[in-house]
Amino acid sequence: ARVRMLTGVRPSEAAGITRDRVNPLRRTLTIDRQLSRVAPYDLAPTKTAASVRTVPLSDAAFEVLARRIEDVGPGDLIFRSRQDGPLVHSTQATAWAKARRTLAGSETPLPGVGYSWHTLRHTYASASLAGGMDIATLSRMLGHKTVAETLETYSHMIPGRDDMHRNAAAAVLGL
Repeated sequence: ARVRMLTGVRPSEAAGITRDRVNPLRRTLTIDRQLSRVAPYDLAPTKTAASVRTVPLSDAAFEVLARRIEDVGPGDLIFRSRQDGPLVHSTQATAWAKARRTLAGSETPLPGVGYSWHTLRHTYASASLAGGMDIATLSRMLGHKTVAETLETYSHMIPGRDDMHRNAAAAVLGL
């Protein structure tokens, strides 16, 4: 969950991360494939060509991945189910429900019914905007095809947006 929240990768992209996609020297993660959503759950191309990207890893995200890559081979999936299988959709749904129960009384509870691992992608986007990331960079980090796609989805989350725009025209016109 932390890697998804700290990188904005899609659930299927996270499920398809192998050791060889993590660059410890540059502290980056290459997203160029995802776990397919249908059996036999092979690695498949990303959602779109724009989804292929290199994501810089925060210290927190790198720490999580560094611990995971110690125990797997170069082409092995980093995130696996308890039965040592791939993190398929049903496994992720079960893990989300368990994580919600675990964090229910904490300072950072997960959203309720109707939300899923994909919610963490939106958490990343809104936190990045609140932290000052520009929309073009966020668009690249999310693997969106265009900045317009990112704006359509997240422009309501830009901090101070209403205050900034409320008097914009009056200020330019000197009124």
